[in-house]
Amino acid sequence: MASRCLEEERSGRQTRSSGIDSTPTKAAAAGAGELALAVLAAPGPPQLTILGHLEQNDKVKLGSACTSLRQASLAWFPEVTVKVKVGRIDLAWLAAWLERHQARLHILLEPDDEEDDYQLSKKWNDSLTALPSSLVTSLAVHLPIELPAPVSTLTALTRLELKFTECVLYNSDEDSDDYCKMEFMSTHHLRPLMQLRQLGFEDSSMSDNGEELLSLPALAGLQALRLARCYLEQLPRALSAHTQLTALDLSGTHVSALAPLAALQRLQSLDLRNCGLTAVPEQLSVLTALTRLDLADNEQLAGGWQHLLPLTQLRNLNLCGTPFGSGRVPPELAGLKHLRA
Repeated sequence: MASRCLEEERSGRQTRSSGIDSTPTKAAAAGAGELALAVLAAPGPPQLTILGHLEQNDKVKLGSACTSLRQASLAWFPEVTVKVKVGRIDLAWLAAWLERHQARLHILLEPDDEEDDYQLSKKWNDSLTALPSSLVTSLAVHLPIELPAPVSTLTALTRLELKFTECVLYNSDEDSDDYCKMEFMSTHHLRPLMQLRQLGFEDSSMSDNGEELLSLPALAGLQALRLARCYLEQLPRALSAHTQLTALDLSGTHVSALAPLAALQRLQSLDLRNCGLTAVPEQLSVLTALTRLDLADNEQLAGGWQHLLPLTQLRNLNLCGTPFGSGRVPPELAGLKHLRA
């Protein structure tokens, strides 16, 4: 600090000796002070005290440096991931920050376990409505209630993950709790989401509306689809139209009819974990782009290995929880040179 003061004093003497008037105008001084205050913090005694000890030239330099720093900081966080407990965060502040930085938001919304579903419903709607829809590109939601209507306004979404959890419904007539499981989800709120590229469902019954869901025009550009533990009795026929898919997760579905898989010849990753398979499905033989196949936890899996021989790009095969166990490759697949278990 002493050396800095000496330098400033020396600089002042040199300026005065040269005959140049260094006295700043009141307008310039006020402008520099306002600029520095604006970029440092809200005006207050600490900031005024600091600035009061600075020469005008230093004030201008400080203001310029802070402005440059602030502008540079806008590019530091092009994307942010936020985990939100509904009702426990100031979403107005988050929305303002996103608008200021024009950052893309990946958000995980979780319910407040202390609230019943009727109380939660309004908070969910308010939370999603408070966010700048053009900046929310990824949303993961743990749902004890139906899909909030404001999801339909998030038209910049490229990724949507929905996990349906056990919920508690408050029974106002009997003053008691009742438990439920999400058995049906309306597809209405997904119709406007034309930018979706990744869509995931977990623990939802889709036996009634699977065809309707996969027929939505909004899902025409899907590249990754997850239908984990979705209680499907058979794969929706509409799945065969999604030929652009590169990743598909059907873990825990226990479907018996897999005919639509044969059309998905761009698949690179396929998850059939815990699907009750007793043999490798024949439909897999045409999925020659596959590099990853998960057949884990199919405890009775015992044959059909010949259907994997055409998959020359296959590199990762998970057989944990099958009769072969992890780390072993069936001898029938010895010809797949890139394969590891």
